Amino acid sequence: MTTDPTLPMPPQWDARQGTLEDAPDDLALDLAEVETDDPDQDADLAVEPPAVEPSPAAAIPSNTVDEQAVAQTKATRPWWKAPGWVPKQHGAWAMLLTPFAIGASERARANTAGWWLVSLLLCWVLGYFAFNAASLWLRSTPRRRPERQLPVLAYAGASAAFGILTAALVGWSLLWWILPFLPLLGATLWLVTHGKERSVASGGLTVAAASLMTLVARFPDPSALLGTFDTSSTQRVIGLTLAVFGYFFGTILYVKTMIRE
Repeated sequence: MTTDPTLPMPPQWDARQGTLEDAPDDLALDLAEVETDDPDQDADLAVEPPAVEPSPAAAIPSNTVDEQAVAQTKATRPWWKAPGWVPKQHGAWAMLLTPFAIGASERARANTAGWWLVSLLLCWVLGYFAFNAASLWLRSTPRRRPERQLPVLAYAGASAAFGILTAALVGWSLLWWILPFLPLLGATLWLVTHGKERSVASGGLTVAAASLMTLVARFPDPSALLGTFDTSSTQRVIGLTLAVFGYFFGTILYVKTMIRE
């Protein structure tokens, strides 16, 4: 059966046009029943998306979640990883041990070394730990200071105990060395409280205190240093002390220069 080309073709309905003019009768009737002139009724016929219930975690404030995470981290980490217990300035170990080693070697060269050097070393290292913990405590906010107070008290007490033991072994005149250390450490901690712990002045004061340990290890009695000041051996120790200070202070200036570049 052929189709006469002269006869009009039936209109083709395109659903993409969204009209009822050319739609088939049965489909046009269905669409007419859905499309109305009442916008409110059309809104009622619209399909609403399913309601999504908020998760319980979304109702918890973010700051509460952060505090819980911090508390959980503190409860699971080892005590030595807590702030204040282990110094993070690994480069300070050379500045801490080199002056003592030079002074102790000069003491052994004079055949006057003893076991008191071991307790002096422990006093010195623990004193540095206490200084580091105190610096961290001073830089902390008032809310975090209570939890960072224990390392300061523990290291300061242990350092004082070994210092008293050393003085009992070698002589109580060792305590006179506290006098030159007090202004150096006090000025450094004052700079820390004012946010200048990385300044050149703070570095110079710290290096001066460390270099002074060369004289302490060689002359536990300060009067022995003053009494033999003109001798060649004492002049050599003083020269070594100045060399230690110049070297480590020069490294601080070099690092400052590299950072600026």
